Amino acid sequence: MMKLSHHKTLSSYVLSGALLLVLNCSASKPTQIRAERTSTPEELEFRAIDTYAVETPLEKEASLRTLALHLTEPFASDRAKARSITRWMADRIDYDWESYKSGRYASISTDATFVLKRRISVCDGYANLFVELTKLAGLESVKVTGFSKGYGYNPYKNPKTSDHSWNAVKIDGEWRLLDVTWTSGEREEKSSDKRFNDFYFLTPPEQFINDHLPDDKKWQLLDHSISKQEFQKRVKKDSHFFSLGLKNLTPDVQLLKANDSLTISLKGPSNLNFLVEMNNFPNTYFVEDLGTFYNIHILSPRRGNYDLKMYAKHKSDPGMLPQILTYQVHFNGGHRDSQFAKVYPGTHTIREPIARFLSAYETYDFLLNVPGASEIAFISSDGKWKRYQSKASGEYYIRESFPPGRLTINANYGMKSWPTLAEYELR
Repeated sequence: MMKLSHHKTLSSYVLSGALLLVLNCSASKPTQIRAERTSTPEELEFRAIDTYAVETPLEKEASLRTLALHLTEPFASDRAKARSITRWMADRIDYDWESYKSGRYASISTDATFVLKRRISVCDGYANLFVELTKLAGLESVKVTGFSKGYGYNPYKNPKTSDHSWNAVKIDGEWRLLDVTWTSGEREEKSSDKRFNDFYFLTPPEQFINDHLPDDKKWQLLDHSISKQEFQKRVKKDSHFFSLGLKNLTPDVQLLKANDSLTISLKGPSNLNFLVEMNNFPNTYFVEDLGTFYNIHILSPRRGNYDLKMYAKHKSDPGMLPQILTYQVHFNGGHRDSQFAKVYPGTHTIREPIARFLSAYETYDFLLNVPGASEIAFISSDGKWKRYQSKASGEYYIRESFPPGRLTINANYGMKSWPTLAEYELR
């Protein structure tokens, strides 16, 4: 984002219908920036507040009082003031990884004035600075201490003392939760990624409790508080889990035990892509897509302990799949040949068969859905193509047998190449 030079003052940001009016005192006319049509009113409001906050001139950052006044003076609502302060802190204050890793952070002051001057601190400094800035802005807030599932979290350990600090702020008479440290996007050591993580600003209490357990249970802000034992027991979900609208996860237990397979079930929006990694073993999972309900079936390659990491995104979204959760699993048994068909990401769905290894020359029923394709092709190890024309519904039911070797299913979407949908091995 382009920043204004310090001799230009941004006097106000006004939300007006579908337009953001950016008023610059040195300009003769306001500049109009058309908002994206898909943006919600809240997103438009936050976008204006965020831009104003990160473009704060250096001279306004000289003291806590002048900074608090500058960040909140243009805004009337408690929420807008808290947002402006949070966004500025996430942009300007860096996490002190060096002190954290060396253990020296306990001897370094986390006083708000010192943090403002030094521009680097650990979570306690972030929380103290937020309390001071909000107090000067006329908002009521507190620092909350407790346990977290952040950097260095180990589900096999049961910490005795709290390890994190965050805040609660009163918005229009109601207490809300936020973690300014984690909004800054610097939850990983030596990360240069300062992308703002909006999830940890005024997070719903039932989602915040996923990775924040306060020492004082009243700051859970839940109708029915949970114990530390229950907090430790639940699986750690990343913020993307909630951002995708996922819920009703089963099992919701961090440490799992199974014989040679298990099934993970959850609800969410339709047309999601999932990916599972389990200690780099290939083809250990298969996604059963039932519309807004998903069963992810897992096969064990052998007896042992595994880190099971799950990723997901909307099928139409570009880029990598963000991580949504991590399990620790102990399988009592398994076999390396227990693998599912290799299904490539896309809008298609493979229903049958789901096993990777099939018997050569045996007849199988192939059931799949490939929306948008004009035809599909089965390409066997002898180089032969068996092509099938599109069905109006995108559903294909094909009964075939194939020779030994690699078998792929490919689709024609009107491009020169035929992307691979799934891959089997025939023996």
